[in-house]
Amino acid sequence: MNMISDLIQESVRDVRVAAKANVVVVGGGPAGLSAAIGAARNGAEVILLERYNHLGGLASGGMVLVLDDMWDNHLQEISVRGVCMTFIERMAARKLAMFPRSDEWGEDPAAYRKWGRWGTFDFHSQKTPHPVCFAAAFDPDAMKRVALEMVESLGIKLRLHSWFSRTLVEDGQVKGVICETKSGREAILADVVIDATGDLDVAASAGVPHVGGTYITTTVFRLGGVDTEAAERFEAEEPEAFAALDRQIKRILGGSWGYWWLKTPLPGVVWCNCPHMAGLDGLKPEDLTRAEVQGRK
Repeated sequence: MNMISDLIQESVRDVRVAAKANVVVVGGGPAGLSAAIGAARNGAEVILLERYNHLGGLASGGMVLVLDDMWDNHLQEISVRGVCMTFIERMAARKLAMFPRSDEWGEDPAAYRKWGRWGTFDFHSQKTPHPVCFAAAFDPDAMKRVALEMVESLGIKLRLHSWFSRTLVEDGQVKGVICETKSGREAILADVVIDATGDLDVAASAGVPHVGGTYITTTVFRLGGVDTEAAERFEAEEPEAFAALDRQIKRILGGSWGYWWLKTPLPGVVWCNCPHMAGLDGLKPEDLTRAEVQGRK
């Protein structure tokens, strides 16, 4: 008996066929949102599955609050537009996204002093200071709100709180996925399944050859009540003292990105990209738990 037939019979026991669509996208982060929006704009019936209570993935829930690497440093122009630009424009309309305009791009020290602590510069450049380029700093809840608005406007069927469990494969072809929910195990069937989990969960479950690697784990956070003007003034006017304090802080953190704190659109609130923790496996619950506890300590 094939898997789909098995599934239909099994559905009377502990798996319910909850929905069917032309396209199912697993993962509601930036990649999954773009895939779902693109499919819906082209006339497909789309279901978007997300395990958490929000959309935006690490950009919102993980508070990775800078949309960088949107710049072609050779052509000196924006390289990422489309859905991402729509998100930025809609967040900026609410004054919850900040980015330098074209007349501020380049190697002007004054522009760098204005935008450096927003993280909107060319990370790939070896020049000091880094050239200012197109990138955007944003508020995480703005991303969540805009994502929901766009999904709703396009008629995408959103299913939050749906944790991917395994891929349904029949005769070498993916037919759908099973999710764990508070209503029990649910099967979502589709003509096309797009893996936007970030960890290759759907493809790996389907038996697709893949490789695994290691990378740092980071528990980012925000701090409020920060006098960012005083901090930037200290950095610009007393660079040696600033650098010494910065080195001391990084030793305490035990590892961090060079710009471990950046400004956000919320006055007095800074984003901290630290600490960096090595030797943890992002696919193991034990290591993920250790990262949450260790990061907050």
